[in-house]
Amino acid sequence: SVSLRVVSDPDLQRRALHGGVRRLLMLDAAPSAASTERTLTGAQRLALAGGDIPPADVVGDCVAAAVDRVMLDHGALPWTAAEFEELERVVRRDTPALAAGALSRAVRVVVAANDVRAHLARLIAPAMQESVTDANAHLGRLVRPGFVLAAGVDGLDDVERYVSGIAHRLGHLAGAVERDRRRMAEVVPLEERYARFVDALPAGGATPELADLARRLEELRVSVFAQPLGARGPVSPQRISKALTALGA
Repeated sequence: SVSLRVVSDPDLQRRALHGGVRRLLMLDAAPSAASTERTLTGAQRLALAGGDIPPADVVGDCVAAAVDRVMLDHGALPWTAAEFEELERVVRRDTPALAAGALSRAVRVVVAANDVRAHLARLIAPAMQESVTDANAHLGRLVRPGFVLAAGVDGLDDVERYVSGIAHRLGHLAGAVERDRRRMAEVVPLEERYARFVDALPAGGATPELADLARRLEELRVSVFAQPLGARGPVSPQRISKALTALGA
């Protein structure tokens, strides 16, 4: 269903309207979850079923993320019936392929996350537990219910790279626990500082700058724990700290 409500803040209006339009498009123009799931191979279905997130939720998120991408490419939100009908036409044309592609990439993320969880379960040495706990928490942030919609169609390859970064870190943990702890000391305080700032924001207080900083924190983890994978953009603890200070964190 959809609903109508009145808001007093233009920023909140824009976000609420986006969500409402997306919901209308998913009800009337987007491909069904069943048709999107049929694009998977048997092996992909099995892999998706082996994850921690219900497959139906992943498929639905892929459709929603595809609609989001079409809406972004289309430009301004529709304010008239004619504008909405034009957007519907574009969604019907473009969303099926985008959703299928997103689902294929989401399956790769789930498979990578499953492999990392299996590796974590094997790391039982007491000296490793601080690193294992941190890696578990990181994986939980990356691959959780709603991760596809949060990352967007274009961000799923990055999520897979971040999960691969955890795998790289774990593969080099034996015999280097102290080095790993030193690396954690560079990254974790910045993440905690960011989390405290976000938690203190009023409802609707998130900004594009905050979203970009979250991305940069993930790239920092790649740079610190999995340098061979390659971080995107110039990142360092000092740069992140300055960005947090600029935001008031």
